[in-house]
Order: sequence, then structure tokens, then C-alpha cells
Amino acid sequence: MVRMADHERRRTEIAAAAVDIARQEGLGRVTIAAVAARSGVSVGLVQHYFPGKDLLVHRAYAELLASMERRVAAIVDVGERREESIRTMCTTALTSFLPVPENRRDCLARAEFQVLAARSEALAAVAREDDRALRARLRGVVANARLCGEVAPEADEVAVADELWAAVLGASAVMLVDPTYPGEAVLAEATRRAFPRPCRRHEETPAD
Repeated sequence: MVRMADHERRRTEIAAAAVDIARQEGLGRVTIAAVAARSGVSVGLVQHYFPGKDLLVHRAYAELLASMERRVAAIVDVGERREESIRTMCTTALTSFLPVPENRRDCLARAEFQVLAARSEALAAVAREDDRALRARLRGVVANARLCGEVAPEADEVAVADELWAAVLGASAVMLVDPTYPGEAVLAEATRRAFPRPCRRHEETPAD
């Protein structure tokens, strides 16, 4: 008997193929036939797991967002092991959402999915959940920065987090059509304003 985990793994593999096509060729090239060919399986098997293209696109969108979130988690993990300041980790993590050369295909695919989401409530729900989770994570980052002394005790963590996320979205949108826009510098300035103080963990301990 085929285990449920195997079915889920096959769905994930098929969705990953759809994401790969969206990254490499554009969302318009994501078809059942193209995904089957990229996955190395039959059209019938793709349709077995995703009876309609809308279901495949929905899962592919979720997989793309999850992959971007895993990249952020990896960046934070490295930063914590290096004992970087929260500002540094936050700047690096948020830069992964900008269409710099190494991330451009992911960001372009994400933008294409978001255009579809504006006309599809099912996709919009995926987008909203991801956006809310990211902003909640940013609020947690600001709260931690308060404990480390990088933000003032009276700082409004919701406002700071929302301003940072707005800066990321704005810079990313401009950079997609104008790669010369200094989005990284704009974001670095936004994080400098968000975390204006040095981290207490990195202050030198006075000699006895």
C-alpha cells in the first residue's frame, strides 16, 4: 500500500517542477503537460494529484513562498551562529526578497503569482497568510531588538515591522522593472532607521 507520505512527496515534487518552470520561463509556461515533462511523469499522473491547473498553481505558489521562507531561516541561522547584530541579520534576510541577480527569478515568479492572486481568492488567501506571517515574524524581530537594545524601549514594534516590510515591497517592485534602482541601499537605510542603536551583546566588557 502506498503511504500518505509518499503521495505528499509526489505532490511536492510535481509542484516543485511547476515552480521551476515559473522561475525559468515564466508563470505563463506552467501547463499540465509542461509540468509532467519537467517532472518525468505522465500527464495523467499530474492530473491525478492536481485535477485542475488552478490546484497546481495554488500548490506551486505555496511551495515558492515556502522556499523563500526557508532561505530566510537559513540566513538567520547563519547570522545567529556568527553572533551578528539583529540589524545585520534583518538586512541580509530582507534583501533576499529583493530581485538582486541571485534572487531575481524567485522575485519575478512571486510577482507573477501575486498578479494572479489579485483575481483569485484562493491565491489571495495564500498571499495574505504568507504576508501576515512575515510581518508577524518581523514584529518578533523588533521585540528581540528591544531586548538587545537595538531599538528604543518605547518603539512600536508593529509600526517598525510594517515600515520595513513596506520598504522591501516598494524597493522590490521598482527593481523588477529598473535593475539600476539602488534597492539594497534603500533597504539598508530602512533597517538602520529601524535599529538605530548598537546591540548590547556586542559591547565590550570593561576590564576588571
